[in-house]
Amino acid sequence: MFWYPLLQLTFLFFSHVLGIRLIPMNKFQVVQFIFMSNSFLLLLQWQLNIFTVVQTNMLKFNSPNQQFLGGFSEGRASTMENIYGKSQEPKYDCLLFDLDDTLYPLSLGIATECRKNIGDYMVEKLGIDPSKIDDLCTLLYKNYGTTMAGLRAIGYDFDYDEYHAFVHGRLPYENLKPDPVLRSLLMNLPYRKIIFTNADKVHAVKALSRLGLQDCFEGIICFETMNPVHKNTLSDDEDDIDFIGLPKNYSPAANGSNLVIFDIIDHFSRPNPSPITLLPKTPVVCKPSEHAIERALEIAGLNPQKTLFFEDSVRNIQAGKRVGLHTVLVSNYINPII
Repeated sequence: MFWYPLLQLTFLFFSHVLGIRLIPMNKFQVVQFIFMSNSFLLLLQWQLNIFTVVQTNMLKFNSPNQQFLGGFSEGRASTMENIYGKSQEPKYDCLLFDLDDTLYPLSLGIATECRKNIGDYMVEKLGIDPSKIDDLCTLLYKNYGTTMAGLRAIGYDFDYDEYHAFVHGRLPYENLKPDPVLRSLLMNLPYRKIIFTNADKVHAVKALSRLGLQDCFEGIICFETMNPVHKNTLSDDEDDIDFIGLPKNYSPAANGSNLVIFDIIDHFSRPNPSPITLLPKTPVVCKPSEHAIERALEIAGLNPQKTLFFEDSVRNIQAGKRVGLHTVLVSNYINPII
């Protein structure tokens, strides 16, 4: 079995649940955590009774249950410690965390309500046909990383602060409860800890405060960090899709404004849609753009080779690995194929 570096760290961090499984994703060398229940304290105590961390992230057993980690014996663990324990420099110096559905479970319903609020904003503020919302949101998210980035790409103009206030201001933050054990774990980890989210600062601060984690992190890299002004210029991400001309499937905005809107639903409904390089480009910088991740690393002064990135999005994990980050995929689902 493939064991991810800092296994003990990640075990402790994700000990909110019983039945954690570590699963190798060969293509991206990502470890997936599958959560099955919420018996946090029992699992935490169980783990602490079994392992002690030794240098270079090797594990030494404190109980006779050697078979749990693939049959390491006390002697072998000691040998590994002797071989690898000479290095004094830690492998990582920063833990970079996504926020939503990473520091709290998807089951709390925040993501579901957020999607609903986005749809309501599109109908109420942008005048988009309600029957098109589901298809439009899916296409925008798939091709641009966030619905907001996609809306700006296809021609809608709106105030970013107003959008975030509408989408996040109605969220059921009461579903987020303080997590004192997670707080204790984070406070005792001897690494820099930083939040990296596509959400706005108000939402990030409020969510962290509700979780009781507001002072566990050195800083927050959020929407405003990556997009400091409401700019109309295009993103400078070389890997983003390019804007070419004004295709025929542009039409006036449904809300009667003078905006010209690219009909992305019509574009992809054609038998042979144009390559993705013909889609309009977004001015919004956000994950999973590699440029956004590189910019975040630059802002925080991080070395990707010494940073461990925790995310619930496979796309963001893939982008993180492409820029050199070590990654941990936090999954709320059980994959029956694995």
